Amino acid sequence: MEELLRDGRIIAKKIQQLKTMINVRELIVKLVLIMCVVYVVFTYCFGMLRMKGISMVPSISDGDLVVYYRLEKEYRSGDIVVFDNGKDTYVLRIVATEGQTVDINGSGDLMINGHIEEDQSYFKTKEAEDSKVKFPYVVEQGKMFVIGDYRKESKDSRIFGAIDKTEIKGKVLSILRTKNV
Repeated sequence: MEELLRDGRIIAKKIQQLKTMINVRELIVKLVLIMCVVYVVFTYCFGMLRMKGISMVPSISDGDLVVYYRLEKEYRSGDIVVFDNGKDTYVLRIVATEGQTVDINGSGDLMINGHIEEDQSYFKTKEAEDSKVKFPYVVEQGKMFVIGDYRKESKDSRIFGAIDKTEIKGKVLSILRTKNV
C-alpha cells in the first residue's frame, strides 16, 4: 500500500512538472508573439526619435522623444514631420505646400502667398546667410517647405530648399518630455 502511495506522489509530481513546462512554453510563445507585433508596429507604423538640437524650441526641446506615424501620406501646413535628406534626420514644421509662395519681409515675418503667417512661433524669420534659396520662393509640385520653430538656429528649407514628400518618414503624433525626468 505504501508503495502505491509513493508511486501516486511521484506521478502527481511528474504531472505538476509537465504542467509547469507547458505553462513556461506558452509564456515564451506569447512573449515572442508580443515582441514580433511590437517590432512590426514600430518598424512599419510608428517610429521614435530622440530630438537633437534646438531647431524646434519651444515646441520640442533637445532630448525630447518624438513619436511619429509612418503611414500618413497627407500633409498640410502646420504639421510637424520627421524626414531624411541624405545623411541627416530632421524634425521641422511644414509652412507651405506645393504651389504656395514663401517670402520673408523686412520685418522678419514669414509670408505665405502674400499674407503674414499667423503661426505659433515666438521668433522672427530671416533669410539664412548660407541659403541657396531666393525669395519669394514658389514650392514645386510634390514638395514641402519646412522651417523650425526656433528660426534663429534652425537648418531648414531656407537653406536647402523645399523637401520632397518622399523624404518624409512620418508625421509627429506625440512628444515625450525627457528633461528633468
